Amino acid sequence: MGHDIPTKIACRFTEGYLTEPGIGSINVAPSAFASSSSDPLVKLLGSDEYGTFFPLQGSTPLKLKKGVWYKMEIFLFDAEDKRINLQFLEPDQIEKHQFFFNLMSKNSVVPKGISYYYSDFIDGQLLETPVGFTGYIRVNEDLEDTDLRLMLVHLKKGDKYEADGKPNPFDKPSPRVLEFGDLTAYLPFQIDK
Repeated sequence: MGHDIPTKIACRFTEGYLTEPGIGSINVAPSAFASSSSDPLVKLLGSDEYGTFFPLQGSTPLKLKKGVWYKMEIFLFDAEDKRINLQFLEPDQIEKHQFFFNLMSKNSVVPKGISYYYSDFIDGQLLETPVGFTGYIRVNEDLEDTDLRLMLVHLKKGDKYEADGKPNPFDKPSPRVLEFGDLTAYLPFQIDK
């Protein structure tokens, strides 16, 4: 596989303002985001022996505001609580991995329920190829019983690019890309009006 198996996830959300990039761009530089909060929201997920992720007890419910941008950072940990993000950002792993995100309500995908831009950096440089450990997310719909679905795909053959040379959009992975995944997690949250 080239990396350890994730057994815990921490998601950090920092509220702020985003200057959106031009049409067709899926990446945005960190300079386009200005934080408006010094108190980020953090949600922790653990997994069982089957790889099913669930919110850890004692973590406070997550509330995200509709129409507000958040910097979302994902931290993966192995069974020994060691952070393993960098393993997925090795040159031979970047082309095989990508996070996809969907707003779910009552177990169904909500089309255009969220907006998202990738913003992964290595050695001070914005990655042209999206991975999804860092990005910017906005909830576009006011719904109840919501989850944010996080899927980290891992291509066993080839790379994550389609025939046109472009990666898949953040919310619409092609069937070819979905052949194997390192994780799928559902992050429950409430939409704050």
